[in-house]
Amino acid sequence: MGRFHGRGQSPERRCMPLGEWPTKDRESWLSSIRTADILDDGGARAGLRAVSNRKMELGFGRYQTFLERNDLPMNESALEQVNKPSVLRYVSELRELGNSSGTILGRLQELHDVVCAMGPERDWNWIRSVSSSVRSAHAHGIEKRQKMVGTDDLFSLGEHLMKSAFRSRTARTAAIDYRDGLIIALLALRPLRLRNLATLELGRTLLRDNDSFRIAFEGSEMKNGVSLEFEWPGVLTAPLQEWLGRYRPALARLRSRWAREIGNALWVSSHGSPMTKQAIYDRITDRTREEFGTAINPHLFRDIAATTQAIMDPKHVGITAPLLGHATFSTTERYYLQARLIEASARYQGRISALRRRLTRTKT
Repeated sequence: MGRFHGRGQSPERRCMPLGEWPTKDRESWLSSIRTADILDDGGARAGLRAVSNRKMELGFGRYQTFLERNDLPMNESALEQVNKPSVLRYVSELRELGNSSGTILGRLQELHDVVCAMGPERDWNWIRSVSSSVRSAHAHGIEKRQKMVGTDDLFSLGEHLMKSAFRSRTARTAAIDYRDGLIIALLALRPLRLRNLATLELGRTLLRDNDSFRIAFEGSEMKNGVSLEFEWPGVLTAPLQEWLGRYRPALARLRSRWAREIGNALWVSSHGSPMTKQAIYDRITDRTREEFGTAINPHLFRDIAATTQAIMDPKHVGITAPLLGHATFSTTERYYLQARLIEASARYQGRISALRRRLTRTKT
């Protein structure tokens, strides 16, 4: 249920499938990805991976949804509606829908790559200039601070989703709600890197010790090359057992043409396959966007955990380093400085507010 498929999302976020494209565009795109044979070299994108071409295809489908929703006539070809005024309007709509600058840049890259393949005779460099404008306006630090909810908020969201599973109308939606909630709650308390979160496996990286569980990764599986091992959060032991005994089997029984054997993978997708990193990323950002109004990606969970620790217990901020899998304290130290900046800003704002109140009383 990633963002590329558009299933379960609002209509304005839908990626129009290839079968609904204007015939001229559909034929042009299929020609561009046509594989080579002994008679010709194939299409312009024949040498690229199928997953990359699929991503570009869905990106152009997203632009066509924009055209359709805004009554911009595609007639025989949506390609003819790829012009600067329309693309600038597209960027504005993406912003209004709460997409981050990174997501918008990704959409523009998808659009650029598709139109270059479908209309190679035209100059599309102006799309890159639009991307440059988006990038220059991207205040990463400000955007990031605006997303800094608390660890308790994230854990509460996870709890809420798990509880909502009992009210779901179908076994499938109940399992999806419970799975998403458990992932978010776990990540709030144990902010693993996305790669490690996605590769949790029963009996290998998730180990059972009587009535408790622990997570263990070899150094070769860690970014810093140092092995990592810690207890599964005790508060999530019962929810994990519920997931393993009830909800995971419910998803594992689902089969579709995309299904792959789940083996010992901890996380199972809505079509009965092991969840990919992208699928987990999409579920987390979708759920947090619904709850907080802005998407919080898995890496930001790590920033939140470190900053929360630095604010709540600055004397022991060093314990965050092993929690996040940092080889040294130097990486963690910046969160201590960030926490101090947040506190200083809050104190400054409090003083300004107090001064304004005094001035108001003086005037009256």
